[in-house]
Amino acid sequence: MKKIESKSLFLLICAFIVTYLLAFFIIDIGKKARLNVILDTHTQTLQTYYEILKYNQTITADVAFEETVQNKKLMDVLSKANLAKQKNDKKQVDKLRDEAITLLEEKYELLKKKGILQYHFVFPDNKVFLRMHKISKYGDDLSSVRSDFNYTNSTQKIIRGFAQGRTAHAFRNVYPIINKAGEHLGAVEISFSSDLLQNYFTQINKIHTHFLVRKDIFKSKAWHRDDLVLRYMPSAEHPNFMITMTDNHSKGICVVENSQRISMVKNDIVSKMSAGKGFSVYTIFQEKARVVSFYPIIHSITKEPIAWIVSYRQDSLIDKTLESYIYAYIILFVILFVIFAFIYYMLNQKNILNEMVKEKTSSLSKANKELEEQEHELELLNQNLEEKIKEEVSKNRDKDKVLYEQTKMAALGEMIGNIAHQWRQPLSVISTGVTGMMFQKDLGTLDDEKFKETCHSINENAQYLSKTIDDFRNFIKGNSKRESFNLKTSIDSFLSLVNSSIKKHNMMVKVEIAEDITINGFQNELHQCLINLFNNSKDALLTTDPKIVFISAYREENELIIVFKDNGGGIDESIIDKVFEPYFTTKHQSMGTGLGLNMTYRLIVEGMRGSIAVMNDTFSYEGVQYTGAKFEMTIPRN
Repeated sequence: MKKIESKSLFLLICAFIVTYLLAFFIIDIGKKARLNVILDTHTQTLQTYYEILKYNQTITADVAFEETVQNKKLMDVLSKANLAKQKNDKKQVDKLRDEAITLLEEKYELLKKKGILQYHFVFPDNKVFLRMHKISKYGDDLSSVRSDFNYTNSTQKIIRGFAQGRTAHAFRNVYPIINKAGEHLGAVEISFSSDLLQNYFTQINKIHTHFLVRKDIFKSKAWHRDDLVLRYMPSAEHPNFMITMTDNHSKGICVVENSQRISMVKNDIVSKMSAGKGFSVYTIFQEKARVVSFYPIIHSITKEPIAWIVSYRQDSLIDKTLESYIYAYIILFVILFVIFAFIYYMLNQKNILNEMVKEKTSSLSKANKELEEQEHELELLNQNLEEKIKEEVSKNRDKDKVLYEQTKMAALGEMIGNIAHQWRQPLSVISTGVTGMMFQKDLGTLDDEKFKETCHSINENAQYLSKTIDDFRNFIKGNSKRESFNLKTSIDSFLSLVNSSIKKHNMMVKVEIAEDITINGFQNELHQCLINLFNNSKDALLTTDPKIVFISAYREENELIIVFKDNGGGIDESIIDKVFEPYFTTKHQSMGTGLGLNMTYRLIVEGMRGSIAVMNDTFSYEGVQYTGAKFEMTIPRN
């Protein structure tokens, strides 16, 4: 008797391979989504720590500057030095410099304890009057070296950011010095080194970091100068960047060993760094997963990334994820192999039975009886085969459900990322408040009113952190609390939550809402909708000046119409109908999930039984015509 034909066996093997590859591909998508969530968390953590430190440095520098300009004797010395310089009286300028050193010595020692590296005064023509960090070096012209001094002395405005100097880079704050008579006396620089940043990550956050600086921002001959503040060495991460070497770094680990660690992902790192956005990658070294995170540092004038913070961290979650998916691939192969082996067995049995039927029918004496028996037996066998196939199909559907749940978990991870993003600002405010009070306490400038104000701010932001997670939990459970509230008061509460972001981005918010409008609904959901719309407008207004957001409301029978619009240029008409769809976004995938406006739509339509519409609107404000996106929310008052 013949077994299954070679052609049928070949087709069965091909079906097995195709099925396994398809299932493998689907599982692999889930794996990549889960790993991306983990990597994005590392990137956001690095960004959050950096932004908190940068904000604290800004507060420290501002306090130091205010103390400087409040020093009447110093301001008098700087005024006299400018007059002496205009008369080319070098001897008098040198005498006044010595007086300034005497006035600032004690203060500079205190500032160094706060991490300030450079305390630097220049005349309006960018020539150095005094370097407290290098008293012996003065009189040189920085016009061709320091674009930030050029900017401040020409515009008399403050400029902040990372910039390269003659011998070293720093996070610089440059302030114009103007006396009470309105005379421009020059500029003062209060700067922090990248060494401080790396110590902060290492000691406070327990994260080992590298600081990479682009080669072309300073001449290579400066890398080995004796008076150079920091040491540089070619980095392992990118051929066009130098690593800043501190006491916590060594060539053996930070260059040689890291080159081996990232060798498999080096090209991917170089490609992503060229995009200028923060990102994370992982690599396997000595059978352990290591996450390498990158965050760009932007030049204060050119606004291009000229340096990067790089962190190296082990992540056991990635190890466990990769291990679990290896088991999943093996189990998948075994299950499919058993299924197809069973199908092969059943088809082979069916073929053998068919051959037996043919042999039996050739016998004339037993033809009728044996034929009936064989046909009955074949029918039973076919029925069993159909039941087995149905059973295996059902198992495959169960596996599909598991894959769906994995995809759902990836989406939930993105929503958790949104919660973390909302926490970042209040955490920064709390950290800044505590740091500011400690610094003012050291300087002896902390009074009771400022202490109470800061404590009140910390308490408000702590309450907001708790309230935010409750709001998201209520939204997920669908059991939000209905309450009666005043709309104007609720809008003011929302604006207080985003007040720091409004100031940071130089935005203006214009509110036109009557004092007596009340609504019986879900206040938390309304706040969430306004926050999502505000974040959407904030991103649209990045390159716009001025940046204006308008919020208005009016009654219409038993409904309340809330209008939220901006002057950000509007939304492309080809995609405006898609903005409420889930996961639809015009941003880079590392900057947005596409869930914000979809969440707003669900909260208004499903949660409040209202409606929301979006359109582009052209309007006039203070005699100027603008165009922007306009969102109209219609909500039942009861």
